[in-house]
Amino acid sequence: MKILLISLSLLVSPLLAQEQELCAYIAIETPCNEYPEWEHYENCATYIDGELTIYSEHLNSVGFGSSELASFWTQNQYFYLRKDGSYLAVIGHDNGADIFQEGLTRSVLDGKIAYFNPAFQMVIPPKYDWGWPFSEGRAMVCSGCEIQSPDELGHKSVSGGVWGYIDKQGIEVVPVRYSQSDLRSK
Repeated sequence: MKILLISLSLLVSPLLAQEQELCAYIAIETPCNEYPEWEHYENCATYIDGELTIYSEHLNSVGFGSSELASFWTQNQYFYLRKDGSYLAVIGHDNGADIFQEGLTRSVLDGKIAYFNPAFQMVIPPKYDWGWPFSEGRAMVCSGCEIQSPDELGHKSVSGGVWGYIDKQGIEVVPVRYSQSDLRSK
């Protein structure tokens, strides 16, 4: 009987380990921890088939800022969370969740870039292969471009394709038809 139980646990343990991965978040500010930073935790969430589940003891420990949002990371994916447990998967940017620029953040849906507001409402649907954050009311986007492998510092570049600018309604204010280098002068 002991051999059967050990064998069964050897089969089940790797499956659980694949589902319950390491995660990271900034915990609630406390008198003992006035300046919390990113901390890693084991077995605090699962992310399977696009569904994020955060165990209640961890969701209750996440520090939500004045925006009522918190950054969360598990299985190489960044998210924004709300206190009610709703979440939005976003692009990783500079070792964290993509920041909200001019009220919008980026997410990848079906291999294309979409832009969302802090209420997790889609403002600009996925149409372009890549899009940069908004600056001065517009974002540089491309079609047919490719994200390259990371360099030695872990940064990825985007190359090829045709480029243009969109406004915060997703309207092309500079048509998507230029090379990336030519677009920078527009």
